[in-house]
Amino acid sequence: MTKRILIGLAAIGFAVASVGASSAATARPDQPGLRPVAASIDDVRQQSPVFVYVRGRYTAFDVPFGQSGGDGAAINNPGQVAGGYRDPATDCLRGFLRTRNGAFARIDAPAANGGSTQPMRINDRGVIVGSYRADPSCQDAVPARGFVRDQHGRYTTIHIAGAVRTQATGVNNRGQVVGDYLNPDGSVHGYRFDRGRVTTIDGPAGAGQVSVLDINDRGQMVGVYADAAGAPHGFLLTGGIYTTIDMPGVTYTFPFAINDRGQIAGFTTDALPVPTATDVHGFVLGDGAGGPVTRIDVPGAVIGTVALDINDAGTVAGMYGNPNAAPSAPDAGLAMPGMANLLKGAPH
Repeated sequence: MTKRILIGLAAIGFAVASVGASSAATARPDQPGLRPVAASIDDVRQQSPVFVYVRGRYTAFDVPFGQSGGDGAAINNPGQVAGGYRDPATDCLRGFLRTRNGAFARIDAPAANGGSTQPMRINDRGVIVGSYRADPSCQDAVPARGFVRDQHGRYTTIHIAGAVRTQATGVNNRGQVVGDYLNPDGSVHGYRFDRGRVTTIDGPAGAGQVSVLDINDRGQMVGVYADAAGAPHGFLLTGGIYTTIDMPGVTYTFPFAINDRGQIAGFTTDALPVPTATDVHGFVLGDGAGGPVTRIDVPGAVIGTVALDINDAGTVAGMYGNPNAAPSAPDAGLAMPGMANLLKGAPH
């Protein structure tokens, strides 16, 4: 039996773009217990903190609103970081935005109606894309929809007409949005949304179940596809040409982000879903699929490190299993809630 790759909130959906109207922002500045990024990784206490890697140095921070988690940890050139956290009151996934100076704001898509919001990417103008579920129970009973939050806090829904689910996973400075969608027949397709026009991205010949994860200003895209046997492979799409990305000596390779220099950030894992893995490592692939590889491993990380974004300066953001997690946290140092839903294997 083949497997479908579920990335992010779900493997998601399409036909003709149906873009919802903008609605008023609900994001609000909120600064209880704020502090700047830690000077090291020793001061954070959450199970799966967000890390930032700059020129060989790792720093990390806890999210003040709740346990950091979800599927995104995005960074732009000005140094803003967007991602997700678990609301301790509801166990719903919420979004956060962290400024370069360490101030936080909550990100909640109004259309989520109290359900989950997962930011996935932020561009240099502060435009955030991600997905939400309008399910107050936060049990994923309602299919995901994509969202775009502009720099003024106004939201637009992205849903592909006829699709079961739609996810937005990447945005560049030209305003092009990429993601994937799930059709009623179970097929998953990537897409690019550009000023109301949708282009389907179906991967190299023979590919199935395609997810586009990021796009840079040059129009290069990275993502994942399943081969005929259902095995996942990373890809780079440049000028209509696909290059498969499979790191040697590892089981699975997931390129998650690409900057304007063509550097690709992602991670490898020995098992799916990720929480069952024992060997997870981040990487940066320099100058396209054939460039030099830099390993991204937070020292002492439990289970491992996932690199999820990279800006044009080469700064990497992601999450890791914290060996210094607070003792009160359940399964501290073993479970990685920030990675738990990142990748799931599911039968067709």
